[in-house]
This record gives sequence, structure tokens and C-alpha cells, in this order.
Amino acid sequence: MVIGVARDLTGAAIAFNNRTSYLMLFEWYYPDNIKTLGKALKIWAHDPDVTTPILKCNNYVIIRAFYIICIIRYDRAVTE
Repeated sequence: MVIGVARDLTGAAIAFNNRTSYLMLFEWYYPDNIKTLGKALKIWAHDPDVTTPILKCNNYVIIRAFYIICIIRYDRAVTE
């Protein structure tokens, strides 16, 4: 189940391509739900079938948040 949740969250993060929808996902995910996946990492730290999707999910959500929040805002400020 944890693997499916991590993969679903990654898919949702990929699908949300505008700032408003992505921020709704990010506000739901961080900080409460990221802790839940962190606990799953502690429990199944030895199992790469569980850790890999969770780490990919965290990586994608955080990097995408940086891109959507910071880079797009900077690009708009430069072009105006």
C-alpha cells in the first residue's frame, strides 16, 4: 500500500502543471504527510521495493515545488 501511495503522489505531482493545483498538492503533502512516508522509510529501510518509490516521490515533489514556486515566479519578474 505504501508503494502505491508513493507512486500515486508522484503521478499527481507530474500531472499538476500549474502553480495553483500544484500548491494544493504540496500544502496537503508537506509537512504532515511527508512525515508518514518518513516513518515508512524507517520501518522498511532494508527493502528497496518500498524505499525507492518513496524517495523518488519526495525528490520529485520537492524539486517540482522549487521549480513551480521559485523559477516561474523569477521568470515572470524578469519578463515584466
